[in-house]
Amino acid sequence: MPHPPAIPVKDKFLPGLAVRLTRMKEVIKTTRPHGHKRYYELIYLTEGAGWHYIDFQRYPVVPHTYYLICPGQVHHWELSEIPRGYVLMVKEEFLEQHPAPVALDELPATLTLAPATEAGAVWELMEREYQQPDAPHVAAALAAYLHLLLVQLWRGQPNPQVRSRPLPPLVQAYKQCVDENYRRQHLVKQYADQLHITARYLNLQCQQALGQPASQVIARRLVREAKRQLLFTANTVAQIAGDLGFDDPSYFSKFYRKQSGQSPGEYRQSIS
Repeated sequence: MPHPPAIPVKDKFLPGLAVRLTRMKEVIKTTRPHGHKRYYELIYLTEGAGWHYIDFQRYPVVPHTYYLICPGQVHHWELSEIPRGYVLMVKEEFLEQHPAPVALDELPATLTLAPATEAGAVWELMEREYQQPDAPHVAAALAAYLHLLLVQLWRGQPNPQVRSRPLPPLVQAYKQCVDENYRRQHLVKQYADQLHITARYLNLQCQQALGQPASQVIARRLVREAKRQLLFTANTVAQIAGDLGFDDPSYFSKFYRKQSGQSPGEYRQSIS
């Protein structure tokens, strides 16, 4: 069976860069659904109208609004007015080197702030810093501005919640392994072997940190990718099953129904 057409994954970075800051292209456009290669994209619009689709949700484009796209998510735009604002792209390794007081994945996908906030000033300062790459400690300065933006966003939520504690390194490593290998590996033991631990210990750590067994991490990742392909591609259920490592499309359909309560065909019909 030929490999199904994949959702495009963009990489807008030049070699050696870990942060990229640009202005939003000031054009009315509809973009194709696409993902990003292991980097976050934080967008701040001061003007514009239309719709922004992030995975399975549709958000209105309104002034003074932030939009966050995490690695692996799929998004696209349907703009009806010229957008103006900033686009910040940050690789995962930059965030690891410059840990923030607020993690990006603790923030909502979109948040509208009052026009009187100081967000615009922070973006201008960050842009000025970004435009002098040879200045001393540029990375530290960019990280400081990013941290300030994240704190502003966290405070701007209606009911900000502080995560009680970060995920243990082992569970973080497991989730990353699943993200990289879920198409080929569906068994907890395969990941436990990679991490040089027993499947029982991995399961215990996931139960304590996530409140779910290790197998559910794999299942949820498979279903999330299946939903993206059902929504954003014309791939058949059989093609999606094969892409996700299922030899039997009927078994894949049973797995999908068990996890989501719908068959793949019913889900696709519900969103058409």
